Amino acid sequence: MSISMIERITMMKMKQIAIAMVALSAISMAQVSAGECVLPAGALARQVPVATFKRSTFMMQQSPLVAMSNSYEPGVVDDASCYPFNCYPGGGTADDPYVLNVTAVVSPEAMAQFGAKALEAMAIRGMDKLNQTFMNSQISHIRAEFVQLQVVDDDLYAFGEKANLQADIVGYSNCLECRERRNFAGGDIFWLFHPYPQEMGTFGLSGIGAEGAVINLSAVTDVNGDPSKTIVHETGHQLGGGHQVESLISVGLYEYSHAISCQQDDGSRKHSIVSASEHSNAVYQFSSPSMSCGAAGETENARTVSEYAPYSASYNRIADVSGSVSLSAPEQVAEGGAVEITLSRSGDISNRASVGLWIEGAAVDNGLYSGDEYRFVEFDAGQDSVELTLATQADGRYQEAAISLELRLAYPAGLALHQGESDVTVALTNVDQPSLGKVSLSSSEYSVSEGAALTVQLNRTDGTDGQLSVQVTTAMGTASTKAVVALNQTVVFADGETSKVISLTTNHISDHYEDGTVILRLSGKAVGTEQATVTIHNVDTKPKPVGGSSGGAMGLDWRNALALFVLLAFRRTRK
Repeated sequence: MSISMIERITMMKMKQIAIAMVALSAISMAQVSAGECVLPAGALARQVPVATFKRSTFMMQQSPLVAMSNSYEPGVVDDASCYPFNCYPGGGTADDPYVLNVTAVVSPEAMAQFGAKALEAMAIRGMDKLNQTFMNSQISHIRAEFVQLQVVDDDLYAFGEKANLQADIVGYSNCLECRERRNFAGGDIFWLFHPYPQEMGTFGLSGIGAEGAVINLSAVTDVNGDPSKTIVHETGHQLGGGHQVESLISVGLYEYSHAISCQQDDGSRKHSIVSASEHSNAVYQFSSPSMSCGAAGETENARTVSEYAPYSASYNRIADVSGSVSLSAPEQVAEGGAVEITLSRSGDISNRASVGLWIEGAAVDNGLYSGDEYRFVEFDAGQDSVELTLATQADGRYQEAAISLELRLAYPAGLALHQGESDVTVALTNVDQPSLGKVSLSSSEYSVSEGAALTVQLNRTDGTDGQLSVQVTTAMGTASTKAVVALNQTVVFADGETSKVISLTTNHISDHYEDGTVILRLSGKAVGTEQATVTIHNVDTKPKPVGGSSGGAMGLDWRNALALFVLLAFRRTRK
């Protein structure tokens, strides 16, 4: 970047900060029709060094117009004197890009409502879409990387207590301990995830060139499900991009830093990602003159990001690795007991450090552990260990096998994960006595037509722990032994199984015309209703009897009928 460009940027930035000092308290998020909001340039920005235009700071002890000077540019040196005492060593090419390190900051309310896994997935998906947007915009010398998931407890900063998103992002960014934590992890920018149900019309909020952006989980998850477009939109502001010229708040970092929102030939509208418009038609691309409706010197957010992102990527360097951290826990604990965990540092422990702890496994899925699934753990300088206690619950249900609670370290800052000692599985053993239950026939009486099959259900009640077997047999009642296929069957209920079905086959006996009965019996160590009567209904009609030779007029057999026929024929011949 030339000196003239630097001077131009600095003068513009100072002007924008001066405007922001007036506008910060007056801006209304309702002014932005799409539900996205960007504060005026510099409103959420850091100090402005004259020579390199690092991002300006929030208005704290010093005036935001006080500038610091040095001659370093991104990637030139890795020197302690480089503002702000760290410089990114990357070369800024496609093969050696500047790395924009992203930290995801989540509140306890966000954790409780969405869970750490979902929040991590949102951040990583947003980062992937940001990198896709870089590539779509022909920006190959910048790459975003996700460095850490940080949980901010209420004792450090309580989200939601201030008036709105704007007040929260300013308040959190001015939290010195919060900033030190983010800077130590190497985050160049951060995305703050918190639900603001009172502001459903605002998806997100950021400032031009600002370090932070807030993502309103209440809005983005209820409206469009996936917050990736909101994340990339707000990051576009963080990297200097502005809304389209026609919007109420259109300011960007430079005079050409504007998005595109224009009507196509088919009547639809096309929006670049930083436009203040409905996101459904927005594309993952920063505006450029080559896009439809693009204009040189006006719609050049891609140029803006390309020029400014290296300075954002140079804001922090990931802390040097000093020593390592290992994880230890007992091999097994009785369910309902406490799991005592120790995170131990070895090697050089003179610096501060932090790491994330994931708590996963079947014990979480089955409700034996219902606490936070992610813990953010910090070590002070010189601190060699941190101890945590995880409370588990007994589920009141017998389990033949232990259920696993899986512990895993992730996202280290200032230390390395000790090889082979960064994950542990704890077996939660059963404390409940098995309840096998009992098996009963579903009825004490059944009926079936002969020749058909009877389906009988066996029910297991009063417990389903472990495997349970019963024997099903038949005994003859009044039915013929040929009327049924005898049963002598073992029925096995698996652990947790509550019902089984058996089939009794009957035979059609054509020369038998009476209903009959069969007894169905259960036997075993856990039996309820022990037997049932099965009535087999006859389906044949009994024929009427035919008389013999000694019968009356209707008792003719074939011999009498033949004699009668001959007599009648003889009489006709005589006539």
